[in-house]
Amino acid sequence: DSDEDIWSTLLSINWPSTMMIPNETRNGLPNRVWMQRLSTSVCPGYIDVFNNESEMQEYSEMRDQYRQALYCLGGGSFPPLPDPSLRARDLLILMDVFHDGKAVACTAVHDIESLTTFLEKARLSIRKIKSINQFEVKLGPSGYFEPDFELFTGKVHAVRLMDYKIICIHNFSHFDEFIGPAHNYDPELDGDLADAYINTLPLVCFRSDEWGHFPTPLTSRLGDDWDDYTFAFFEYLLFNLCLPRCPQYFGRRYTLSRYNDYKNSVGIPTDSSLCFEEFRTNLWNDAASNPDLSKYFARAVAKAESADGKIYGTMAENQQELQLELYFRIQNRDDGAYCKLSDFDGGGITMHHLLEDLFERK
Repeated sequence: DSDEDIWSTLLSINWPSTMMIPNETRNGLPNRVWMQRLSTSVCPGYIDVFNNESEMQEYSEMRDQYRQALYCLGGGSFPPLPDPSLRARDLLILMDVFHDGKAVACTAVHDIESLTTFLEKARLSIRKIKSINQFEVKLGPSGYFEPDFELFTGKVHAVRLMDYKIICIHNFSHFDEFIGPAHNYDPELDGDLADAYINTLPLVCFRSDEWGHFPTPLTSRLGDDWDDYTFAFFEYLLFNLCLPRCPQYFGRRYTLSRYNDYKNSVGIPTDSSLCFEEFRTNLWNDAASNPDLSKYFARAVAKAESADGKIYGTMAENQQELQLELYFRIQNRDDGAYCKLSDFDGGGITMHHLLEDLFERK
């Protein structure tokens, strides 16, 4: 029992999403085995083929061979696929997010309705996550509090509950973009102009490695005969962050006043007139060096600073944009394209089939 308690503690620190799994499901594996399988998971079929032209050619030829064999079996067309055996109740999705090695958020998706939608539409919307620890943020020159994005890591795992096999279907391999709080001004609104200054939660975007680089009889059905290869991936993960009120918030009255001055000087709007968002962006560009704006930096820091002299943010528990959506990259000798599963005439391939194929890869 003491051994299990130790592994349970390690599991809660390293993969906190497992603490959100129903007990009857989590008890299907010892804590030590959960720890081992999650820590050694891989994205099935991922190989850095872009740096190896001969390997890419080998995979292209393998795909051609699979397609020809399928045509022979089907008498000139692909034979029908068997019904998939994977069902929503056999699946579990785990997500863990870290910053500088410390867990900051997690979730476990195990409800049948969400997983059924995932299998039917190749898209999983996640509206609630658990925020765990804070992460440090610093003030940027344009008036936003920002974390060090390169310190974010994380994985999304799929667990097949029939045998508790675990695969990684998204790893935070690339920071892509930070989208600051949206500031919208509607001149038709009555009342104090400052109250028309609407602040929405900022977003951070991560991309994942593609998986399934080497072809299988299933993935070879996707695309056309002249294509070289097909890669699959769950594209972007967009997380809402909870950050302290930024200098732009404290300078909102000043910004709106300047915008009204600008509108009065322009007169009748033209196609070249700036909207509020464009005007605000130009005004606050490198605002830290502008004496009219830098005073709002001091106010923001004074309000946000913790007892230890640092400033912190968290992952928002209520997420607006977070979803896993399956995409493919189709590549041939002349061109490449990104598309969704619904864009293919792949002989009845579903998300069920693709996940089964991933689980069976070595």
